[in-house]
Amino acid sequence: MKNYSICSILILGSLAFTGCVGTPAMPFQEVLTTAPLFKTFEKPDIESQLDEVGTSALSKEAQNEIDKVLKSKKINDRVKIEIEKGKAFFEKGDMDTAIACYTHSIRLDRTNIEAYYLRGIAQGKIGNKAKEIADYGSVLQLDVDHAEAYNRLGVAYANQGSIDIAIVNFSEAIRIKPEFVEAYNNRAVAFANKGNIDKTISDLTQAIRINPDNPDAFFNRAIIYNNTQQFDEAIADFTDTIRANPEHARAYMSRADIFASQGKNEKAIADYGIAIELKPKWAEAYYNRGLAYKANGQQDEAVADFSEALKLNPKENQTQAVSFRATTAPTE
Repeated sequence: MKNYSICSILILGSLAFTGCVGTPAMPFQEVLTTAPLFKTFEKPDIESQLDEVGTSALSKEAQNEIDKVLKSKKINDRVKIEIEKGKAFFEKGDMDTAIACYTHSIRLDRTNIEAYYLRGIAQGKIGNKAKEIADYGSVLQLDVDHAEAYNRLGVAYANQGSIDIAIVNFSEAIRIKPEFVEAYNNRAVAFANKGNIDKTISDLTQAIRINPDNPDAFFNRAIIYNNTQQFDEAIADFTDTIRANPEHARAYMSRADIFASQGKNEKAIADYGIAIELKPKWAEAYYNRGLAYKANGQQDEAVADFSEALKLNPKENQTQAVSFRATTAPTE
């Protein structure tokens, strides 16, 4: 079984949050679609429609108020449309256009919390760390109790190596929202990177108490138990990870590693087999199963797995880091 250090397994900085800082966003005018977002009316048309409902007799002051309402509604509709467009482009993976749409919605409404929050997430996706942090800061200026923004801000700081600041933000998210599973999980990973195992396990245990079906907390705690040689506890948590997420290939792989280290080769082979079914091109899984086959006296099967591992890419390190599990939580 491989001995992974805590810091190498519980590494900050997932694939989704790495990249260069300060990549300029494409100007909004260059990415707007030419299709009209809504039907426009000339002022006479609006006045004629208002006349139909008896507004012509209103005072000029009252008519001005109606004009303000109409203008406000028009802007609100455009803001909503731009946000929905941004979400659509985000789902397609077109972050630049998503950011442009969120930016336009902010230009129309400088107080729109959702637009800042979603733009921050998109900035993080393409590695614009400074802009990501700035957007979450704008959210918190508008809503000091926005737990999701604190959580995201913690992730951004953690990925820059500012672990202490990250912990402060995760803690604030938990203070505001005591049942915030992702924030507990994220703070646990931060504590692990500081070598504070007791606090790591405490936070992960709390996350599990809140949501017994959350695979991330079980998996992260299993890694900690494994690294501290509490193998029975690690197996139990890997098993719960699989219960919560039957397609968690790394949990099968890790549990198999422990079984192999204990000489339980048949159980190890079974788990490696499922990991391979889930990830057919995982060279490490083939290699480790080959070792289990060899230890179990199944030489032909071992040779076949070693050959497959060589064919797939034997030199690449297939170990996957435990990443933050910050989600795109809805704006509250």
